[in-house]
Formats: sequence, C-alpha cells, structure tokens
Amino acid sequence: MSKSPSARPLRAVIYARYSSDNQSESSIDDQVRDARAYAERMGWTVVQVYADAEMTGRTAFRPEYQRMLADAERGRFDIVVSEGLDRLSRRLADLAGMYDDIAAVGIKLHTVQTGEIGDMHISMLGMVAQQYSKDLAHKTRRGQAGRIAKGKVAGGLAYGYRALPPTRTGKTTEAGDRVIDPEQAEVVVRMFTLYARGMTPEAIVTQLNHEGVPGPGGRPWRNTTLRGQGKRGTGILRNEMYVGRLVWGRARFIRLPKTGKRVARINDPSEVQVVEVPHLRIISDDLWNAVQARLAKVRHKATASRPDGADQSVDLNATHRPKYLLTGLLRCSQCGGSYIIMGKDRYGCANRRRGTGMCDNGVTITRQAVEERVLGCLRHKLMAPERVQTFMAEMQQQIRTSRRDAAAKQAHLKKRLAETVKAITYMVDMVEAGKAPPSICDRLYEREAEKARIEAELAAQPADEGVVTMMPNLVEVYARKVASLADALNDPAIRPEAVELIRPLIDKIMMIRDAAAPDGIHMEVHGALAEILGLAAGEDLKRQHPGLLGPGCQLSVVAGRGFEPLTFRL
Repeated sequence: MSKSPSARPLRAVIYARYSSDNQSESSIDDQVRDARAYAERMGWTVVQVYADAEMTGRTAFRPEYQRMLADAERGRFDIVVSEGLDRLSRRLADLAGMYDDIAAVGIKLHTVQTGEIGDMHISMLGMVAQQYSKDLAHKTRRGQAGRIAKGKVAGGLAYGYRALPPTRTGKTTEAGDRVIDPEQAEVVVRMFTLYARGMTPEAIVTQLNHEGVPGPGGRPWRNTTLRGQGKRGTGILRNEMYVGRLVWGRARFIRLPKTGKRVARINDPSEVQVVEVPHLRIISDDLWNAVQARLAKVRHKATASRPDGADQSVDLNATHRPKYLLTGLLRCSQCGGSYIIMGKDRYGCANRRRGTGMCDNGVTITRQAVEERVLGCLRHKLMAPERVQTFMAEMQQQIRTSRRDAAAKQAHLKKRLAETVKAITYMVDMVEAGKAPPSICDRLYEREAEKARIEAELAAQPADEGVVTMMPNLVEVYARKVASLADALNDPAIRPEAVELIRPLIDKIMMIRDAAAPDGIHMEVHGALAEILGLAAGEDLKRQHPGLLGPGCQLSVVAGRGFEPLTFRL
C-alpha cells in the first residue's frame, strides 16, 4: 500500500548568507553544516541549499534569496532552515514580508539558534537584527572618523600612493597609513599638467593607454577615472590628497528599499572632515587651482550655438540623459567593455576603438538594428492572442474587485457617519434638557470633528459610475499600440519618458560575436525584460522548449536579479 501524503518526510531547504564584513566563504559551509544537522535531528529531508556570498542582509535583492521565495510559491518545500534570522534579512520590513509570504502557503521557518519561528520572534529578533545592522554602520563610521582625525586614510588606495603595513599600539592594530609612490606620482603630475593646458580627459587616457601606462589596479585608463563626480569630489583631478588634504564624509551611501540599489547622498558640509597631511602632497597649489578652475567651468556650463547665431548657456547636467534607448547598456562579451556609438549610428566595442589591446572584436552594428531586435521581440511576444485574453480577464477581475472594495468602504463609512450623527444628536438633546455633564462640550467637539472627517472621506470616494470601466474596443487599442511600439518610441513628445520606463527593465545586453547571426552579432538581454518576455511566451512554451521562445528574434534573454534564473532564445 502506498504511503499517504502526510506520511512522507517533510522537505526542508537551507538558506545561508555572508557579507564581506570579517567573514569568508567558509562561513557558508559552516552555516549549511549546522543547518543540515538540525534538519536531520528533526527528521526532515534537505532538498535544496540556497546561498548568497558577499551579499548584505540589508536588502532583499539577492539572487538565491529570491530564487528561494519563487520556489516557495511553487510549493517545492515545506520548511526553511537558517542559522539565524539575521542570515535571512537584517531589515525588519523585508523579514516580516518574507515570513508572511511563506506562511501564506503553509511553509514553516526554523533557525538553528531559536527553533521554530513565530510572529513574536519576527518582531523581536527582526528588530534586534535591524538595530544591530544600524549600530554596526554607526560604529564603522565612528571608527573611520577616528582614523581620519589621526591623518590615516579610511577608504581605498588612491593612485599615486602605496599602503604601509598596519601599525600595532598595545592591543590595537591600525591601518590607513600611506606613502607616495614616485613612479605613479609622476603620472599624476603629468595628468594634472595636461588637463590644465587644455587637453581633455578622453585625450589624456587615450595617450596613457597607447603608451602602455597601467591605470589603477593595472586596468586601462578611463576618462571617468580622471573626471569623477563633481558634487562627491571623486576622480583623480578632484582628489585633494594630492595637495596634502585628507577630506572625508562628503557623501554617504544608502540602500533604496524598493530596488535594493545603493545610491550616494551628499552630506551637510558640517559633517565633512578635513585633515592636513602635507607629507602626501604631490601637486602644487598653482597647478591644483588651475585644474579646479577648468573643471568648474566645464562642469557648470557649455556653450550651445543657436540658429540665429547667438550663444546660449546650457547646464551640462541636463545633457546626461541617454540620447538613445540602449545607450550605456550594451557590453562586449569578449572583453566586458562598453559598446558605444562610433561613426554614424553604429555601435562598436569601446576598448577596440581605444586601441588598448584588450579586445580584437571589430564587429559593429547599427543602432536601428539593435533597437529593432529588442523592440521587435517585445512587440512579437506581447501580441500573442492568449496573452491578450489573459490580460483582459485579469483587467476585468481587477475592475470587479475595485467595485466591490469601493462599495464595501462606502458602506462602512456611511455606517460610521450614521453612528456619529446619532451620538451628536443625543448629546445635543442632553444639553437642551439641562442634563449634560461639564465635559459634554469637549466630547461634542470631538464628535463634530469626526463627522467632518468621515464626510470628507466619503466625498473623496468615487461614485459607482466613477469606477474605471473597460473600453469595449480595448483589445483593438492594445493591439494597435503594441504593433506601433517602435514608432511610438520615436515620437519626440513621448520618447524621453518611454526611454526612462523601458531602460530600467534591462540590466545589460551582451553583444556576442557570431558569424552565423544577422550582422555578425548575437545579443543576450539580461534583466527584468527577460522575465516579461518569458511570461508573455507562456509557461507551456518554456517547458516544451527551454531554449526557444519563438521564431523571428535573434537574441537571448536572461532574467535579472530578483527573478528565478532563466535563459531563453527568442
């Protein structure tokens, strides 16, 4: 007789993670070993291990973590085991959301440290993990500030200097001492001098790469290495250490909760520390001032010629928006460098063009061909009839839900309003009858204010006829819009906004040299666009043809971080 479903061993998965803070890859092995021993003691069968190496717990955007959540929705396991809650997340909101999601599908959560996790553990231990992360960041920043105050460097190694071995004072070991590297210092002086004489950063790095002068870390020079970012004071040409000043704290980094991206925020000037380190000076004040004056002039304004021949000053920062849909997203698969516009509307490998010797990929492709491949596949998949019908059905369900929710909310507000009016009437009757206590006026004011709030909320609610309804010809409108996707993106009126909406869906596009492919290039798209195309193609097609999503497209799509790893051929 076969065993009933309840008799089968529970399926457990293990999640392990370590950040780069004083940990190593062995930490993953240790966590997995302890979690596996815990599962064996409980009599569970471990069916999968998810591990994110060198990933912070302050964001949920971790590949293996997201894959685990996706597998949870598919019912592929019954229990999650981890060393501790802080391995899963150091952010209470993310931890609570994850716990609610897996609990909704009947999955339990256990940690080696605590055992089975419940609501109370999530609230208390999650807050502890989050507070620990904040305290650690504060202590790290405090330690860096103390190091800066002693004239030691708290960050990385700037070009032109060598790091000295850490010094030990009693039980304390401190690093951050620097000494000038004479050979690199000559290159620094040369770069400052050339820029002050009018040479552009692009021309300077081209000359250095042509001469075989190694850049920071032995990599080729890039113009952004020199120019940096003005507000944050980054880049060789802006580094005040070259004039004997150690500046720290211009900016701080925060992680956006919705995207997990780490972005810089400029600090108040009062938070910036400046320490004199004259033994690290490489550049004279005169040369430094000349370079900073030119940087300031170039940064703020450029001169644009108007049709009437007059000059017009424009903000350079306004010109940083990508001119084309895929600018900055194309990468050469051979060397990892950028594919940039060279010549008239043709993309090619930047490293090949610079003559660094890093790449011999000389294949180029027109901008129009690149955009048409991506938009063509998107247009083709979104036009699938079954996907349109699915969209329509979902839209109808959303409208019905919206109507139902709106009606329920209005009924609730009307009930509260009736109860409030009744209470006000009763209190007014008490006052008129001379039976009201002294505090009745305060209560009456409160009730009147409550009545006004409810009436305002009711007035803000849409009437039944105001709830969104579907156009009878929505299918035809949808079909026309998708069919003319490429034309719409070329409309100057909407193109900037459309570009800003589509670009975040693409992490990168690898340009792979392939003699058999059109134009000699095969394209591989990485990012959320891959998931959209995968969903548009349908689950059945993915199961039947793991490598093919349909004819007519010459690119692959690879799901980005936050999605289950998928690779398709379109």
